[in-house]
Amino acid sequence: MACTGNPLTDPNIQELLDEIQEGIPLTENPFRSLGGSLGWTEKEVLSRLLELKEIGVLLRVGPILDTHNLGYASTLAAISSPFDEVKRLAERVGRWMTVTHCYERKHRFNLWFTLTMRSNEELDQTIERCREMGEAKQLRDLRTVKKYKVDSRYPLRRKRFSPVPPRISAQPPQHNVLQLLALLAEGLELIPRPFKRPADSLGVTQEELLQQLSACMAAGYIRRISGVLSHRALGFRHHLLCIKEPPINGPDSLAEALQDHVEISHIYLREDKGQDHQVFCAMVHCRSEAHWLQLREKIPILQTFQPLETTRCYKRSPFRLGIS
Repeated sequence: MACTGNPLTDPNIQELLDEIQEGIPLTENPFRSLGGSLGWTEKEVLSRLLELKEIGVLLRVGPILDTHNLGYASTLAAISSPFDEVKRLAERVGRWMTVTHCYERKHRFNLWFTLTMRSNEELDQTIERCREMGEAKQLRDLRTVKKYKVDSRYPLRRKRFSPVPPRISAQPPQHNVLQLLALLAEGLELIPRPFKRPADSLGVTQEELLQQLSACMAAGYIRRISGVLSHRALGFRHHLLCIKEPPINGPDSLAEALQDHVEISHIYLREDKGQDHQVFCAMVHCRSEAHWLQLREKIPILQTFQPLETTRCYKRSPFRLGIS
């Protein structure tokens, strides 16, 4: 049965989206298993997911990678650019496969993007290329010191999702693991047996592929295998990167005060490379400015942050592994 009206007001659709964000079962027929937990048929699950993808609510279903555990180096870069040149610079930067997110924000440093490379050496070289761009008057290179929370899930019926604590991998992945993850980077097909074609492509059985994925999750290469939703389609249209200097008594207590709130998806301690200066960052998603003001009252420590409102999204895409 097709979605009618606004599907996000349907409690059954809300429950489906909560379940798909929690994660899909690692079985040969994951959508049948998912439907079984909801009292739906496999056909009903796939029909609704396809409709939700068509209208832009569901972006993809697939592995959420931990690039650090996969051996990659990344940074959050911020560029100060003249207002009339920021769009051209954003489009130029956004063409790089190694840039996954690129946003314009209300701040002197008005263009912010994430950059992920194979090594710190490649990352340093790319940052220098950015500094040499004519439109980039100043650049901040904010490297991760500590990651407290990375969770872009939005509960619709439940209060919260099962926490996914950061894991540190004991060893770098083997080449066959990188091949598998590169193959699944764009997400799974919304078909009854979504793992069959990837397994056939790699010359393994579905059972073997599922065992590899389970091992990748245990090793910390994959955070989870789940649905990724559009926060804007869900109504979260007021986005802010909140920054401040870490407190003298350390950032851990600050992170603890923020991490249980679903509106806050990312919490990092970063270091401004070359400046001997640390920055505590929290990414906040609200439905409106009024929602943001209410959240500041609910979480008083947020009032000590400098909020940088996002005014335009130029790019948001999954990380793609470059495999030679």
